[in-house]
Amino acid sequence: PRGTAARLGQARCRGRAGRPDDARTILARLVLASGEAWIDPVFLGELFHTKASLEIAQMPRPSSPHPLRLDGLARASWPLDLARHLKWAGPIPQHHAAGHGLGNGDEHGALVATPPAKAAAHAEPKKADPHKVSDAPEHARATPKADGHAAPPAHDTPPKHETAKQHTPPPKPTAPPAHDAPPQHSVPVELLAPPAHEGLPAHAPLPKHDSPAGHSPSQTHAAAPQKIAVQRETPAEQSKVSGRATSTTVPALLADLAAGAGLTLKMLPPAAEAVSGRAVAATVRGLPLADLLDALTEPYGLTWAVVGHDLQVLAEPTDPTALRARARKALKRAAVAEPDHVWVPATLIELGHLDVADGHWLEAAAWYARTVKEYPLGNEGALAAYNWGLAYMNAGDRTKAREQFLNVADRDGPAAALAFWWAGRTHLDCGDTVQAAKLFRRAIAAGADTPAATAAAIGLCVCLYQQEDFAAGHAALRPHKARLKGDGFKETAAFLDALGRQRLAANPKKTGEAEDLFLATVDAPAVSAAGPAGAYLHGQTCRELGLGPRLVAVYETAAAGLRGPLAVRLTAAVAEQHFADGNRAKARDRFLAVAAVDSGPDGKIARLRLAEMDNDTGRFDSALGLCRELIALGDREDATLKQMGRAFEGKKDFTRAAQSYAGVVPE
Repeated sequence: PRGTAARLGQARCRGRAGRPDDARTILARLVLASGEAWIDPVFLGELFHTKASLEIAQMPRPSSPHPLRLDGLARASWPLDLARHLKWAGPIPQHHAAGHGLGNGDEHGALVATPPAKAAAHAEPKKADPHKVSDAPEHARATPKADGHAAPPAHDTPPKHETAKQHTPPPKPTAPPAHDAPPQHSVPVELLAPPAHEGLPAHAPLPKHDSPAGHSPSQTHAAAPQKIAVQRETPAEQSKVSGRATSTTVPALLADLAAGAGLTLKMLPPAAEAVSGRAVAATVRGLPLADLLDALTEPYGLTWAVVGHDLQVLAEPTDPTALRARARKALKRAAVAEPDHVWVPATLIELGHLDVADGHWLEAAAWYARTVKEYPLGNEGALAAYNWGLAYMNAGDRTKAREQFLNVADRDGPAAALAFWWAGRTHLDCGDTVQAAKLFRRAIAAGADTPAATAAAIGLCVCLYQQEDFAAGHAALRPHKARLKGDGFKETAAFLDALGRQRLAANPKKTGEAEDLFLATVDAPAVSAAGPAGAYLHGQTCRELGLGPRLVAVYETAAAGLRGPLAVRLTAAVAEQHFADGNRAKARDRFLAVAAVDSGPDGKIARLRLAEMDNDTGRFDSALGLCRELIALGDREDATLKQMGRAFEGKKDFTRAAQSYAGVVPE
């Protein structure tokens, strides 16, 4: 157990030292030895979790949580369970500590009280004995008995000198009987008892050939089977493998495993060359075939796949998608191997991160949701809830995102200010400036000098500007003036400051505020620090200043992935700008998108513009249909009836055309 646990530690160290291939090789060898009698499911769980942590460490780290990053994901920690490793280490014998010069402390440096009698013996040095082996351990220095066992010194009395006739060294003593008292200086932890060796002395050496599962202790020294047995399952990679193979090669063992699972081994030439002549030994007990195949192929840069009735072995691809797939497989295997492991919450969160890297936000949300449900009160639950909210934000569902952000904020932890900011953003993105302002104020109160509080000050300013309260909005920026000069905030804050001063100035053209606003509008980023609502404010100013192309660029960037009323307003404004610029094809596409989802003012204008463009291109039936939709929505304005009249006139129905021009809706 000590040696195997140490190899597991080696794998962790190699991984952190930037040698992942070496770490994978060590872990693969441990998997191949997982059938040794002492190895229990807990150790296997630790092995697969170590492998998962190694794979995830090779992935690019996602952006850290930040108020300006919708992809800034929270990550959980991977703490070591040291108590478990000490249990595998077992008790440290006294002679081992003494042989390493640790004195009256154990090998971990913890001091242990020395009994008085023992202290007296150490205080009086013994005389030199020319017949003793100077570097022998302490328990080997006692006078041997006639039966070959060493007699321990009585009452700590120095041993008597042997006569001059005795020139031969004392015989090597045998191991102490099993009933001897345990050493006084051993580490007070329990030795992990190997289940297949019950009945053996506690310190007896493990047999060289441990029996597979199902053999009694009395059979431990029997000849081990040399055949690997496969219990077929569906799918084939979940078949269970048991047995021992000590004299074989990787290709031969792969062929045996494939045949046992009812598959045909297909190995491409580069893969066959990589494992040609490679010897391997394996001892497994009920191990899934997939784990054994991983251990046989990964050390050689290979991978495998079951395609139909073939087991294909080929060179492992190194593109990012393939690497994420390997990490995902390792994480899922770890979560199944030991569901109660301390790393499982981090494992579930990292599975969500891998889906995010593939652009699958809803799949990621499912992993975050599972973490929240299974660990609702822990720190991992709060981290997963935050990521869950971001997943919904990116998927366009502001309502569900808000629920998760408020869940994090209610915990009153270090992420509360950030959660209040994002919850406020969900309201602001939907046009609810009143509720957004309330949450932004709470973010400022909870965050103090954090970036979340700075972003919330910008959000509060945008809310108040949209409510036409420019004095209060401009004042909201003042307490954060120094922090607003930081990266990501500077350009947006400068634009909002210039806009507020221009609106509050009595004569902005004369006093220079108008020129300041023009320059700040040109320099403002396309992506506002306040999100789409800040971009909408920016675009309105662009329209006032005659910066049509900039309005289009800003609004199309802000509308990407956005849903709800604000997305409709942004798209409608872009369509109007294209219409005004004479770009009818682009305008038509945007107007159709608005008309499909909105029946309010923006949707009515979109239908009217579409009817006008249809009349211009001779699509009179389509124009009539759009006009009738507008009338059904309660719009009987002259502009609608005018387009209806044009459509009837184009169809040569002059009577109805005249009625429409006269302001009467035809039958």
